[in-house]
Parts: sequence; C-alpha cells; structure tokens
Amino acid sequence: MGQSGVVVRRRESGETASLEVRLQRGGRRPAALSDWATRNGRFDRLACSLSIQLAEGGRDFALDWAALLETRGLDPDRPHLAVTTWGARSRSFTIGRVLTTLERECPGLGTTALHDLREAAIRTVDVMDPARVFYLASMFYWYGESTEAAVIEEMGGEEEAGDYIVRRSQFDDYAPEWAWMPRKALSVRALEVITRNADLSGCARQVAAACLAIRRAGKKIPAFGPYEGLSDLEFVGHGALLWWDTSDHDPMVRVIDDYEQHVMEGGEAYSDSFGIETFECSPDGFKGWLARKKQWFALAHKLDTLVGLIGEEIGHESN
Repeated sequence: MGQSGVVVRRRESGETASLEVRLQRGGRRPAALSDWATRNGRFDRLACSLSIQLAEGGRDFALDWAALLETRGLDPDRPHLAVTTWGARSRSFTIGRVLTTLERECPGLGTTALHDLREAAIRTVDVMDPARVFYLASMFYWYGESTEAAVIEEMGGEEEAGDYIVRRSQFDDYAPEWAWMPRKALSVRALEVITRNADLSGCARQVAAACLAIRRAGKKIPAFGPYEGLSDLEFVGHGALLWWDTSDHDPMVRVIDDYEQHVMEGGEAYSDSFGIETFECSPDGFKGWLARKKQWFALAHKLDTLVGLIGEEIGHESN
C-alpha cells in the first residue's frame, strides 16, 4: 500500500497545538475531516500525505498568506484553512517493457498512456516519469530549450562543457522519443474502440479504459490549481518514480539528483508538496472545498490505477 495520512496542526510560537475550527453547524471538527481524508487517501502505488493548518503565520512555508489569498480572490481578513498535499516516500516502477508492448500492439497507446498520466499528475500527485525529467533537464541545464546546443556554444564547445550537463542524446539512447515527449495520439473514440476489441490483450483494453477515465475526471479539475500564487517556490515532491528501465545509462538519476541538490543547497525556496489548497473557514467554504477534493481524489485514484497497469515495481525506494 502507498503511504497516506493526515496531520492536523496549527503552528503557534514554534509549538504544535490543536486546531479547533467548526466547519459546519453542529460542529465538524478536524478529526472528522482527518478520518474522511485518510479513508479516501489510501492508494495502492502513489505515496502522499495531507496536512491542514490555518492560513496564517507558521513555519511550514515562508509565505505571505494575505497576498496568496488575495491572488486567489479570497478575503485575507477572514480566517482560512490551508490544505497541503505532500510527497512521501516514493516507490519505484519500470514502465518501458509494458509501454513498448502496448505501442507495438496498438500504435499510439503507449504514448497516449504517458500523456494522460502526465495530465492527471499535474492536477493531483506529481510523479517523476521520463517526460517530467526531460522537462527538468530542459529548464535546469538547457535554458528551456529542447537540446543543449545553445548552452554548449555559450560554454565554448563540447570539450569545455565536458560532463557538466546532461545531453539530449542521453535521452535518445535511454528511451524512444515518445516516452519523454508524449503526445495524445489516440482520440476518445479510438480508446473506446480498443476497450471493446476482444482480439486485443486485457492489458491494452484496461490501459485504454484507464486513459478514458482520466480524461473524463480530469475535465473537472484545473491544471496546477493548488500552485496558483506560488511561483516563487520550487516543487520537488513526487508520489512515484517511473523509470523506463534499470539500465546503467539512465539520465533520470543524474537529472533528479542534480536538480534536487541545486534546489536544496542553492538557497531557493522549495517544497516537496503538490501545492496548497485554501478555503474560508465557513460552512460554504468547507462544502466547496469538499466537493473539489472529492473530484481530486477520484482523479488521483485513476492515476494510481494507470501506474499499476503500466508499472512494474522494482523494490527501490527513494525519499
């Protein structure tokens, strides 16, 4: 089972104290909210946890809470709760064998699975897959470009650059391009046809169904919603590590290690969370958040299902 749980807290002069907030008439206390979130937050493969605190002061984030609330169209003069979803101890899976088999059996299904996986991840629990790591390489080493050419030229050539940066060719050698630049190759109709085709493997039909479920559930949830107003933070959390294979020339290890070391030792503000949700401490505020979180959990569970279909656990754990 993936790790999950809820911590309810309020920071007060460096001490942890109980947060007592009545969210409904009759008194809905954090214990009930914690129980509900824990029940819904049990995943088979993803690892994450939730914490709840008042959106004020505290040491969890170096945030201007008033500015954040205003950015989101909320009244900073009224009390709000902040719900944070954190990355936890991630499990590792290889995805290359299954996806290659799917792509051979149903051209486009492998890249579609990765595309829809990423669409779900940016709305719920982020995962480190080849596409996410390729994006990190582009931003961290290549100034946002798709290759290292401009950086190499700036550094004075290949010899001067040496092993300082990861090359695009390392991704080319590691996995097919569609693995680290996935595109939505198959339409909803094409996926529906696959789910009904008895001549195809059960895995292909199940993956197609999982992609359809993600697309339907994902329509209700904006991408990067919990990250709104947090552009000054670097987010390093992940709920699973999805390696293409276990080869020695895997560039993902180098990119993840370099990026996390740079962020954590370089003085940047960083978080291993997946953003912060905020809502007013009122019955209407709570009901609105609860409705959105139910949709969030529904999509996260569909992401968890897709990871289980395409991933083969290798037993490696990472903080």
